[in-house]
Amino acid sequence: LDTKRNLFAYETIIPEGTQFPAVNAKRLIVALPYSGQKRANLSIFEIAEARISDSKPDRIYYDENDNLMIDRSSDSVIIRKVALNPNHQDFIRIDPPSIKGENRLEILFSVDESRMLRVNVFDLRTNQMLVNNKIIARLS
Repeated sequence: LDTKRNLFAYETIIPEGTQFPAVNAKRLIVALPYSGQKRANLSIFEIAEARISDSKPDRIYYDENDNLMIDRSSDSVIIRKVALNPNHQDFIRIDPPSIKGENRLEILFSVDESRMLRVNVFDLRTNQMLVNNKIIARLS
């Protein structure tokens, strides 16, 4: 949560085109936004972006490698967000409770051969594993 703008920001965990299995695909260090938190949510989304043309092409040509190129003066970008774990976001328990802004959790993401997104969560304050190899979403 970007508290200054009151908007959610998204971190790419598994880039498009990643080969599976992908062990230790992404590591995040997370500071929690509020003091006193005893639980943390981990919401996973698939973000898809599509460009839709609003106009006729300004120019159509072939580049030096014979690739068809189309220039347009106006395109619209449509972003679609699909929740991959809508019913299972709240699974990280924190004890003792959080301190606002403290780097508290180390989260390590992997994807197995069945395209299951797995997570390990380590508490940096207590040096304890909170979540071990938990499946949190199926990737499409």
